[in-house]
Amino acid sequence: MENLPENNVESSLEHNISIAEELCSNVNNRNTMVANNGGFDTFSVMMHGFPNLREDYNRYSEAVSRLRKELDEQVLNKQVFVEELDRLGKVEIANMIRLMFEL
Repeated sequence: MENLPENNVESSLEHNISIAEELCSNVNNRNTMVANNGGFDTFSVMMHGFPNLREDYNRYSEAVSRLRKELDEQVLNKQVFVEELDRLGKVEIANMIRLMFEL
């Protein structure tokens, strides 16, 4: 097996952190939108009368799904990844990844 040059490993880590940050941002934006509109039950009723709410929710949900899949495919050892996030001070993102992937 060929060893990757260190700069490729760092670049890959930076890329995966970028995906995780974007994932966390979309999860937070989606959850904030729901909370700001009365919680999930009220929000689900409101979506019927306000198509823009449904569109925004769907956009965030689709981004979350796509980014979660991408991170899942690219990060083979998620435990090591979240430990690295913790070490870098990205605790909120690390905790979200732990919950999302049941670590």
